[in-house]
Amino acid sequence: MVSAHNKEHDSFSRPDSTGRGPYAVIDLGSYTCRLLVVSRWEHCLETIEVFSRFTRLGEGISRSNLLSEEAIARTTQALVQCANRIQQHAPIAMRAVATEAVRRAQNKDDFLKHIRKNTGISLEIISQEQEAKFALKGCAGLLDSSHPYGLVFDIGGGSTEITWILQKTGCAPEVLDWVSLPFGVVTIAEDYYTDQANDYRLVRENTCNLLENFTERNNIRQYILENQVQILGTSGTATTALALHQGLKRYERTKIDGMMFKYPDIYKVIKIVQMMSTQERNYNRCIGIGRAELVLGGLAILEGLCNIWPVGVMKVADRGVREGIATDIAFGKDSPLVYEPYERLEVAA
Repeated sequence: MVSAHNKEHDSFSRPDSTGRGPYAVIDLGSYTCRLLVVSRWEHCLETIEVFSRFTRLGEGISRSNLLSEEAIARTTQALVQCANRIQQHAPIAMRAVATEAVRRAQNKDDFLKHIRKNTGISLEIISQEQEAKFALKGCAGLLDSSHPYGLVFDIGGGSTEITWILQKTGCAPEVLDWVSLPFGVVTIAEDYYTDQANDYRLVRENTCNLLENFTERNNIRQYILENQVQILGTSGTATTALALHQGLKRYERTKIDGMMFKYPDIYKVIKIVQMMSTQERNYNRCIGIGRAELVLGGLAILEGLCNIWPVGVMKVADRGVREGIATDIAFGKDSPLVYEPYERLEVAA
C-alpha cells in the first residue's frame, strides 16, 4: 500500500497569512471521496483543483455495522491521492470530514487512526445536522429569492439529508427544520433489488412515509399550494438524472449546476433508466461502471420526494457539503456569505 504520510503533512493545517488561501476540503461519503481546493477572491471562491474517487466505503455497513477491509483499502488509496494533491499547494488550511458510513461504523476509531497513520489526514466525523447545513451553505447561492421557503436535499450513499429553510432579504437562509432518512444509494442497493418493480415501489413509498411527519409539522403542503416553496437537489442522483435528460454524451458540470428540472422530465428519465439493462447503464457515461446498480435506488428516493412535495420543478446543484465547508474556512463559520464560485475559472472547474 502506498503511504503519503510524512512530516510535511503538518502543513495541511497551517492557516495562511494572506487570508486568501489556498484552502482544501475533503468530503468522505459512503460512496465517494471528494476533494476541493480553492482560494478566496473577494467574496467568491476560485477553484484551484477538484478530484473525486468512488470508494464505496459504506459497502456492507447496513448489515455488519463495520467498515470492511476492502472498503478501507480503497478509501486509503483515494485519500493518499488527495494528500499528494493537497501537498502540491502546501502550506494550506484544510478540513477533512467523514459522514454516514463512518458515523455508523463500530470500528470507526480504528479506521480514523489507520487513515491518519497512512495518509497524514485527520478525519473529523460530522453529525447529520452539520452535514445538512454544510450542503445548504454550499448550494444556497442557487436559491431563488422569489420563493421564501425551500427544501434542500442530498441523496447520499448511506443517508438522505433534507433541510427546510426560510429566506429573508439580506440574510443567509435560516434552517427551520431538518431530517435525515436512514438510507442512501449504497444501502438501498444492498437491501433491495430496485430493478424489480416491487422493491422500487417499496423504496419510493418508504421515502414518502418517513417524510410525512416532517411535512405535516412544517405545513409544507400548504406553502406549496401557495407557490412559496422551491426545491433544490444537490445529490449525484439529481445531477445524473438531469444529464440523462439532456442527452449528454458525458457528464458536464457547467451544463448541470443551477439548471431547472421539471417533474414530468424527471419521471421520463426514471422510465428510461428502468428500461435499461445493467450493461446499458454501465456503458452510459453519465451513469458509469460501478454505479449501474445504485442509480435506480437513488431515483426511487428522488421520485418519492417529488411525489410528497408536488412543486413541479426543482433546481439541480453540482455543489454541496465540500463547497459549504470551504466557505466556512475562507470566510468564517458565522459569515452570512454562501458559496459563490469565481466565474473566471468556473468553466475549468
